[in-house]
Amino acid sequence: MSNSSSRASAGVVWIILSVLFAASAFLPLPGKDGSIAHLPSLCPFYTLTGLPCPGCGLTRSFVSLGHGQWETSLHWHPLGWLIALTLFSLWLRNGAYWLRGTLLWSLPLRATSVLTWAGVAGLLAFGAARIGWLTVHHLHF
Repeated sequence: MSNSSSRASAGVVWIILSVLFAASAFLPLPGKDGSIAHLPSLCPFYTLTGLPCPGCGLTRSFVSLGHGQWETSLHWHPLGWLIALTLFSLWLRNGAYWLRGTLLWSLPLRATSVLTWAGVAGLLAFGAARIGWLTVHHLHF
């Protein structure tokens, strides 16, 4: 991939993440029922099973973080802050590369791959543990 196309790709990622962070700050805080602006859940897994998917609550967690509500963010998804911090670091890295053409930091491809798969595995393990806990305790999400 050429330098100009990789810089353009970094710009697209930066814009998408900027929109995500702006939406997190401008959407209203989740209500007591968990809805944001009275919108229904868009999660197909939850709609079909009534159980939370591994990512259920991340939108509410991000919106809470966007409003500075740390404890509320943890309530909606305990890993939301970690995922938001990871996305923020990608926002910084891609923004710098797009604007200046220099990387703030670089990781070997193998390390990037290992970290990505570890993150996915961790999120899936968390989701399975949450479903198990809710099922054993006969609770609803």
